[in-house]
Amino acid sequence: MLSSLVKPLRNANSPDCARDFFAENLGKIAALASKNPEAARRAIASASMEARPLWRNLLLVACGEGAALAPALAALEDEAPENEEALADCVAMVAMARPLEGRFIAKHAVRFIGPRAQVRMMESLVDSTAPGSKKLVGELFETMMERSAPRERIEVLYPSIERIAFKEIKGKSPGRGFLGVLYRGWLSETQAISLSVPTLIA
Repeated sequence: MLSSLVKPLRNANSPDCARDFFAENLGKIAALASKNPEAARRAIASASMEARPLWRNLLLVACGEGAALAPALAALEDEAPENEEALADCVAMVAMARPLEGRFIAKHAVRFIGPRAQVRMMESLVDSTAPGSKKLVGELFETMMERSAPRERIEVLYPSIERIAFKEIKGKSPGRGFLGVLYRGWLSETQAISLSVPTLIA
């Protein structure tokens, strides 16, 4: 059954197809893999041998194969999918399944996707309650801010992060509150630096 769930990944030739695959099958595959991790990872690796390296290694990471992390990062850099939002969705699904490993992939993805896709990824991840999710949100936020240009922050990231962090919703998650604290801290620090520049120049 595991192999039959994995095999369609071989035909995922676009980010959209990969997103559909992960949305439909990742939860089922990860659940089966958790019952016998070693055997499952061998079965997944075999069944996905002909799939694109990026999707294959992301799937293996999501199922607990630590050795697939480095190849996943390399494939992300080599393949640079054209649909940034679909890539962001795939990375978010993997990171929700494995936050500790997923944070490296999410941060690496920021190098290859624009600010709108980055925000999409953050919005998918902020409500996760899996162990390590808070650290994931914190590191992703920091990477997004540090790698963005001022105009990207002002026009896209700031209003989007503010909307996510302070949105009035029932049962607001701890992740949203944490994101709000990070956002306020970033603005406060940025403002303090900007105010100190004339003094330093003088």
